[in-house]
Amino acid sequence: MVKNADAIIPYVPYAWQETFKNNLNTFDLEIRLTAYSRLILYNLFLHDALARLYPKLRTRFSL
Repeated sequence: MVKNADAIIPYVPYAWQETFKNNLNTFDLEIRLTAYSRLILYNLFLHDALARLYPKLRTRFSL
């Protein structure tokens, strides 16, 4: 866990940094997992949308 509250990575919104500054050990990992999962879901959605728009660009990794 991060010991210094000012060292929180930028993908955590500033309001969350202020809210959880005193509870880093409890919430820091949870916030990171939430941010990562949202990023992954967004990328999957974007990839699927592009694959539907441009079928010729599909690869064997397409959804």
